[in-house]
Order: sequence, then structure tokens, then C-alpha cells
Amino acid sequence: MRRSIWVVASLVFALAVGATPVLAAPPTNDDPSGATVVADPLPYSNPTNVTEATTGADDQPQCDGHPADTNTVWYTYTASADQRLVARASGLDDNSLYVIEGSPAGSLLGCQSHGSQVVFDAADGTTYYFEIGATFGAVGDGTVTFSLDVAPPPLEVDIRIDPTGSVNNKTGVASISGTVTCNQDAFAFVYGDLRQNIGRVFTVRGWFGTEMSCSTEPTDWSATITPESGKFAAGKATASANIEAYNGIEGAFDTASGSIRLGR
Repeated sequence: MRRSIWVVASLVFALAVGATPVLAAPPTNDDPSGATVVADPLPYSNPTNVTEATTGADDQPQCDGHPADTNTVWYTYTASADQRLVARASGLDDNSLYVIEGSPAGSLLGCQSHGSQVVFDAADGTTYYFEIGATFGAVGDGTVTFSLDVAPPPLEVDIRIDPTGSVNNKTGVASISGTVTCNQDAFAFVYGDLRQNIGRVFTVRGWFGTEMSCSTEPTDWSATITPESGKFAAGKATASANIEAYNGIEGAFDTASGSIRLGR
């Protein structure tokens, strides 16, 4: 409301003194027809002030179930090779990013709000459009930065469980271990459970979880498992382990399970 009052007052003053009022113009890439062209070589990064940006008929209707974005701007890139790319948008209080193939009205390859990062496979000679908008109108200071870069290969992970573990006969607490491997550096969360049948009807069970780094070399993980009820004992048990890893671009998951033998 204060902005509207200020604009009206400025117009009245300008007319009173005979001056021609000058209104702020939207950015040049406000519409797809004026989309900023991304040139090779990558990586590419460019900030744009979207305070005066508008919306248009070519804008995507929504992302992640949110209402249509406001203050949208556009970029375009024609791939010079078959390659995996990652597009990012950041800077507004909250923004959405859309990746569209062929034309502004072409196939939507992906979108993301609250973080605005999309990984996609680009084909040589194909043109892609990128729409960035303020989610829920959260423009903030008005500057959004768009970047485009070659993405690493898809993240792959592997988790394994060692066939033997140990147990403290006095406390019933068990220890198990294994290895994790990723095809690139990543942050990982390893979690799972240990189960052991005692007699015919009673099962002792406990859970574990640990955070760690993961790389191309097998990395050891270990867990101390306190039983939920009862005590673990020396002998056969069943373990399951899962890994959720993230490399800053995407996540990956793997799971393993099997029989292990707990020793004293």
C-alpha cells in the first residue's frame, strides 16, 4: 500500500511540474521472447533483479502444488553436446525453477521450489528454456541468480554387512559392522536393525543409525545396538542395513540384509 501511495504521489508531482514520469521497467528477460541466452562454455551464472518482473501467458501454471509464481524471468540454452546438466536458481526469499524442452510451451522436464535445482539430460542441438519465479510472491531483495553447469554422473551407492558381529553377554548389547561405497563423494546416513529369535516365540530386536562420509573406496561403518527388550546372545541373528546418500545434487539409496553370527 505504501508503494502504491508513493507511485501516485510521484506521478502527481511530475504532472504538476510538467515533467514526464519515468516508471521502472521490467527486466529484458521478463518474457521468453527476450530470454537471456546462456553461452558455452559452462559453468554459467547470472543475477537478475526481478522486482519489476511480470507474469505472462507462457508461464508454467505451478510447481510442487503451489499457486502460480510471480515475477518470472527466462533463460535459454542450446546444448552443444549430449550431457547431463544441473540448473539452479537462488537468491529470492523463495523461488521456483522450471526446465522446459524445445520451446516455452514444450515438455516440462522438471521443476523444484524451495531450493530450485533440477538435473536433466540434455541432447546435442536441443534448446531448453528455464523459467524462474517467486514462490508465493516471496521476492525478498529482488535478485535471483540462475546458474547452469555440467552435472556429475548419477549417484550410486552400495552397502554391505559383515557376516560376523559380537555381543556383550552381560548387557546383551550387540555390535555389527560393514562397508559402504559411493561412486563419488557423498554424505550418508546408515541405519537398520538387528533381530534374533530366542526360543520359538520371542524375538529380541534393536535399531541403529549413524552419519558418515562415503567415497569411491569402501568405508567401514559400525553400530552398537541396544536391544529394545531382552538381551542379544551369542549365535545366529538377522541384520538389515540401509544407506541414504546425498552429493549436493541428488540422493541414492541401497539396502542389504542377511544372517550374521554374533560371537562373544
